[in-house]
Amino acid sequence: MFRQGQTPQEVSQMLVEEGATPAEAPDLARQYYRNFLLYHLEEQRKRSKDADMQKTIGAVLLGAGVVFNVLLYLLMDGETYVVFYGVLVGGLIWLMRGINAKSQAEANIDRLTKKFELAGKTLA
Repeated sequence: MFRQGQTPQEVSQMLVEEGATPAEAPDLARQYYRNFLLYHLEEQRKRSKDADMQKTIGAVLLGAGVVFNVLLYLLMDGETYVVFYGVLVGGLIWLMRGINAKSQAEANIDRLTKKFELAGKTLA
Protein backbone atom coordinates (compact mmCIF):
# COMPACT_ATOMS: atom_id res chain seq x y z
CA MET A 1 0.00 0.00 0.00
CA PHE A 2 2.67 2.47 1.02
CA ARG A 3 4.96 1.22 -1.74
CA GLN A 4 2.30 2.31 -4.22
CA GLY A 5 2.49 5.83 -2.84
CA GLN A 6 -0.60 5.85 -0.64
CA THR A 7 -0.54 8.06 2.42
CA PRO A 8 -1.36 6.78 5.91
CA GLN A 9 -4.68 8.65 5.71
CA GLU A 10 -5.62 6.74 2.55
CA VAL A 11 -4.59 3.47 4.16
CA SER A 12 -6.65 4.34 7.23
CA GLN A 13 -9.68 4.98 5.01
CA MET A 14 -9.10 1.68 3.21
CA LEU A 15 -8.90 -0.15 6.55
CA VAL A 16 -12.26 1.34 7.56
CA GLU A 17 -13.73 0.16 4.25
CA GLU A 18 -12.32 -3.31 4.92
CA GLY A 19 -13.96 -3.58 8.32
CA ALA A 20 -11.73 -1.88 10.87
CA THR A 21 -13.39 0.50 13.28
CA PRO A 22 -12.86 4.21 12.61
CA ALA A 23 -11.22 4.54 16.04
CA GLU A 24 -8.56 1.88 15.47
CA ALA A 25 -7.89 2.49 11.76
CA PRO A 26 -5.51 5.48 12.22
CA ASP A 27 -3.44 3.57 14.78
CA LEU A 28 -3.26 0.53 12.50
CA ALA A 29 -2.28 2.70 9.54
CA ARG A 30 0.42 4.40 11.63
CA GLN A 31 1.73 1.01 12.79
CA TYR A 32 1.80 -0.33 9.22
CA TYR A 33 3.57 2.82 8.06
CA ARG A 34 6.19 2.51 10.81
CA ASN A 35 6.75 -1.15 9.87
CA PHE A 36 7.10 -0.11 6.24
CA LEU A 37 9.71 2.50 7.21
CA LEU A 38 11.56 0.02 9.45
CA TYR A 39 11.79 -2.43 6.56
CA HIS A 40 13.29 0.24 4.33
CA LEU A 41 15.65 1.39 7.07
CA GLU A 42 17.02 -2.13 7.41
CA GLU A 43 17.36 -2.37 3.63
CA GLN A 44 19.37 0.88 3.54
CA ARG A 45 21.56 -0.24 6.44
CA LYS A 46 22.35 -3.41 4.50
CA ARG A 47 23.20 -1.32 1.44
CA SER A 48 25.46 0.80 3.62
CA LYS A 49 27.31 -2.31 4.82
CA ASP A 50 27.59 -3.54 1.23
CA ALA A 51 29.03 -0.16 0.25
CA ASP A 52 31.63 -0.47 3.01
CA MET A 53 32.61 -3.85 1.58
CA GLN A 54 32.90 -2.37 -1.91
CA LYS A 55 35.13 0.40 -0.58
CA THR A 56 37.32 -2.15 1.19
CA ILE A 57 37.64 -4.33 -1.90
CA GLY A 58 38.41 -1.28 -4.03
CA ALA A 59 41.08 -0.06 -1.63
CA VAL A 60 42.69 -3.51 -1.46
CA LEU A 61 42.71 -3.86 -5.25
CA LEU A 62 44.07 -0.35 -5.72
CA GLY A 63 46.77 -0.86 -3.09
CA ALA A 64 47.69 -4.28 -4.46
CA GLY A 65 47.90 -2.84 -7.96
CA VAL A 66 50.25 -0.08 -6.84
CA VAL A 67 52.45 -2.47 -4.85
CA PHE A 68 52.52 -4.97 -7.72
CA ASN A 69 53.52 -2.31 -10.24
CA VAL A 70 56.22 -0.87 -7.96
CA LEU A 71 57.68 -4.33 -7.30
CA LEU A 72 57.59 -5.17 -10.99
CA TYR A 73 59.38 -1.92 -11.81
CA LEU A 74 62.08 -2.64 -9.22
CA LEU A 75 62.55 -6.21 -10.48
CA MET A 76 62.95 -5.10 -14.09
CA ASP A 77 66.05 -3.00 -13.27
CA GLY A 78 65.16 -0.21 -15.64
CA GLU A 79 64.51 -2.46 -18.62
CA THR A 80 61.20 -2.74 -20.40
CA TYR A 81 58.46 -2.04 -17.92
CA VAL A 82 54.87 -3.20 -18.24
CA VAL A 83 52.15 -1.45 -16.27
CA PHE A 84 49.12 -3.48 -15.27
CA TYR A 85 46.31 -0.96 -15.37
CA GLY A 86 43.50 -3.48 -14.92
CA VAL A 87 43.90 -3.94 -11.19
CA LEU A 88 44.41 -0.22 -10.64
CA VAL A 89 41.38 0.80 -12.68
CA GLY A 90 39.24 -1.99 -11.22
CA GLY A 91 40.17 -0.99 -7.69
CA LEU A 92 39.45 2.65 -8.42
CA ILE A 93 36.04 1.77 -9.89
CA TRP A 94 35.11 -0.40 -6.89
CA LEU A 95 36.27 2.32 -4.51
CA MET A 96 34.27 5.05 -6.24
CA ARG A 97 31.16 2.86 -6.47
CA GLY A 98 31.45 2.12 -2.76
CA ILE A 99 31.82 5.77 -1.84
CA ASN A 100 28.82 6.73 -3.98
CA ALA A 101 26.64 3.90 -2.66
CA LYS A 102 27.59 4.73 0.93
CA SER A 103 26.64 8.38 0.59
CA GLN A 104 23.29 7.48 -1.02
CA ALA A 105 22.51 4.90 1.66
CA GLU A 106 23.40 7.29 4.48
CA ALA A 107 21.21 10.02 2.98
CA ASN A 108 18.31 7.56 2.69
CA ILE A 109 18.84 6.39 6.27
CA ASP A 110 18.68 9.98 7.54
CA ARG A 111 15.54 10.69 5.50
CA LEU A 112 13.79 7.50 6.64
CA THR A 113 14.78 8.05 10.27
CA LYS A 114 13.15 11.49 10.25
CA LYS A 115 10.00 10.04 8.68
CA PHE A 116 9.97 7.23 11.25
CA GLU A 117 10.18 9.70 14.13
CA LEU A 118 7.35 11.75 12.64
CA ALA A 119 5.20 8.65 12.12
CA GLY A 120 5.25 7.98 15.83
CA LYS A 121 3.63 11.34 16.60
CA THR A 122 1.34 11.94 13.62
CA LEU A 123 0.13 10.19 10.51
CA ALA A 124 3.00 11.89 8.62
